[in-house]
Order: sequence, then structure tokens, then C-alpha cells
Amino acid sequence: MTKKTLLILSSLNLAYSNVALNPSSPLFPEEGLFIAKESLASLKAGYYVDYIFKTSLQNRHKISHASAITSTQYGALALTLADLVDLYGFVGMQNNKLYFRKNDQGYTYKQSGSFSWALYADGILNQWGKLQLGAGAFYSSTPKHEGWLYIEKNNKTPSNYQSYAWGVSLGFAYVYPPCTPYARLDFQYSKSLISALKNEYFHTLHPLGLSFGFTSDLSKGFFIDVEGRVIQAYAARALLGFRF
Repeated sequence: MTKKTLLILSSLNLAYSNVALNPSSPLFPEEGLFIAKESLASLKAGYYVDYIFKTSLQNRHKISHASAITSTQYGALALTLADLVDLYGFVGMQNNKLYFRKNDQGYTYKQSGSFSWALYADGILNQWGKLQLGAGAFYSSTPKHEGWLYIEKNNKTPSNYQSYAWGVSLGFAYVYPPCTPYARLDFQYSKSLISALKNEYFHTLHPLGLSFGFTSDLSKGFFIDVEGRVIQAYAARALLGFRF
């Protein structure tokens, strides 16, 4: 089977964002290091870094808004089937900072070094010449982890934090090796719980987002993917990976 497309890896910010990937990812990169092109199954691995500059959340009563900053580092492993479907697993660490006001007081929550994981699947739906359409779905989680809640930047209280997110995506990629640009529409929902606030939680304020990026071959088996996101979150992400 001839490989024609490139991978688009999107945001992986488990607390507030999605793990959507390129609709064309199953066919990229074209060359593997050890496994032949014609193989029905192959493996990919990579190192992923993501940074959310700002994203907006809302509490369960819809009367308090929050602003969050998140940084994430992950190891990624994917099983590719027939150059049509990718099944991804992500494991790594995450840092979060959340700002909000409640009862006329300012709160800041800080949490670092928390364990996070995600699962993601995507597939190619159709192709018109060099233009490809693909879709994906994900679920991600940051299990309970202790951090610190600051009230008006003075009082410091230990507090547990946990979150999960799920989402779906639909996007186009224009296959133009060695650099393939893409655009993707994302829909996601996330929920974050802070125990010190009597189990107060925040959820996604803007569920829709747009992602733009490109993927490029570096050498045989290796690739890099760079992406920016707007509306749902203002963020940037890079992935360096290879195909076995």
C-alpha cells in the first residue's frame, strides 16, 4: 500500500484541552526505519510538548469564569493499521495554573508534576487528489493529584485536583511533501475538580476550537509536527516522532 499523507498531531493538554491528531496521520511518515511500507500494521513513537497560554473555563453555577495555563510533556506510542487507522496512547506529566474569582476573592491554584494519560483514535475518511478528510476521537485524564490553593496570593491551602476531557475532531490535510499543511475543527468537553473549594469544578466555556499546523519529514522514518490553536484555547504544540 502506498503511503501518501502526513501526520497532524494536535493538542494534548489533558486538563483543559484535546488530544486530536491529524486526520491523515495513519499514512505518515512514508518510510519506516525497519518495517516495510507494504506491512498491514506498524508502530510509531514520539516525544510531545504542548503549552496552553490561555483557556477559559466556567464553574458549575455558570457565574464564575476562570483562566488556565497548562504545560504538558508526553511519550506517545501508536499502532497503525492498513495505513488507514491510528490507535494512540499517551503517558506523561503535566503542570497547571488556574486563576478565578469567587465571593469577591481572587484564587490561584498551582499543581505540578502530575501524572496524565490519554487515548486517541483517528482515521482517513476520503481523499480528493492531494486533499484528505479525516476524523478522530479522544479521552484523556489527570488522576487526583495534590497541589496548592492560594487565596488573594497570601493564604496557602493544600488541595487535591483532578480532571478529564473528551472530544471529537474533523479536519483537512493537503499532501504536499515534504511539508503538509492542515486545518482542523475540534469539539471538546473538559471538567476539572478542586477539592478545597467544597468540590467546586470548572468545565469548558468554549467547546469549539480551530487548529492549524504542518507536518514535515526530517529523514527516513522521522518527522516533526507543529501546531497552533485558537478560540477554545490559545496554545502551541510540537511533536518529534519516528516510524519503526
